[in-house]
Amino acid sequence: MYEFLDQALKSENIKVHYSGYRAALLDAIKGAKESIRITTYVTAFSFKKPGNPVNDIITELVKKNKRGLNVRFILDGPKKGAANFRPSMLFTRYLGHMGFKFAVQYGKPTLHMKMVLIDESIVFIGSHNLTRASIRNPLDCSVEICKAELVRDMVKRYDQLFGVVSHGESH
Repeated sequence: MYEFLDQALKSENIKVHYSGYRAALLDAIKGAKESIRITTYVTAFSFKKPGNPVNDIITELVKKNKRGLNVRFILDGPKKGAANFRPSMLFTRYLGHMGFKFAVQYGKPTLHMKMVLIDESIVFIGSHNLTRASIRNPLDCSVEICKAELVRDMVKRYDQLFGVVSHGESH
């Protein structure tokens, strides 16, 4: 029914991804040489459930982190009882265990931003959370922008946000 969304829309330095987001993001992560910065509202994956499309992304991020790339996350810190509370708490525990740098935005405002910055040269920004449901949803949409000047400015803002939200929660 939504097959027409399988192909990315392309313009100079810009691609719009629907169902092809996972593949495009994974390729960009695999090609990263220096840094990967991520903001996400919710991340959920399970290595116990083969076929979860987020597993490959997390696996590649772990490899990049172990190789010494600057891989870091800014996450929403939901209140207990919120729909994203359990996956968020499990993910922050996993990040700490795996040695990732991360910061958590607790309270208001909610961190609802979904963004991935690769090597100060590529940004993905849009509606995709790092969850099986979002990655498989043909109606989620993310834009990939390959414009170094803009991405460098976004990296500066990301780094400022990382410092502001961490408040001792940075690991």
